[in-house]
Amino acid sequence: MSQERTYKELMVGLEKLNQQILVMHEVIDKYVEVLLDLDPNTLESMTDTYHNESLTYSNLQKELIHLMKTIELDGQDSTIKSIVRKCKNLGFEIIANSLEELRLAAKENAILMDQKHSKMINLLLFASSCNADTLKDIYSLANKDYKAYDATGQLDMNGVGIGLNHQV
Repeated sequence: MSQERTYKELMVGLEKLNQQILVMHEVIDKYVEVLLDLDPNTLESMTDTYHNESLTYSNLQKELIHLMKTIELDGQDSTIKSIVRKCKNLGFEIIANSLEELRLAAKENAILMDQKHSKMINLLLFASSCNADTLKDIYSLANKDYKAYDATGQLDMNGVGIGLNHQV
């Protein structure tokens, strides 16, 4: 395989990864909306979508890493920056510039995706915490005289059923 062809394949792989990052943006935004709507059916469907798109993203990352490792860089680390430098040295200026533009776009989009993902995780943690508190209230109101004990024989302050949704 010619070097130029390998660089073009790398460019296509990086473009696919960047597009998948943009898909993940949309999926995460939709997931957050569904979490706020509290619709269990849509939430289950959205969870499946998120899982599938995350797997696609992971597979695209692996493919890109594998392709980057096939490029010889004379002892340098296989990074897009070092590949861009090598492209420029070989006279593939257009490919080098395209790779650099894609690298910057993917980096910027990945940072935004991480921020959105963090927001989604915090929302999920908040929902989980509220769910545990609600269950604790429900179980404690059901029978005020009921006492639960832990394995050491001490009074368990969590109450019945709380262990199912207890945040670890």
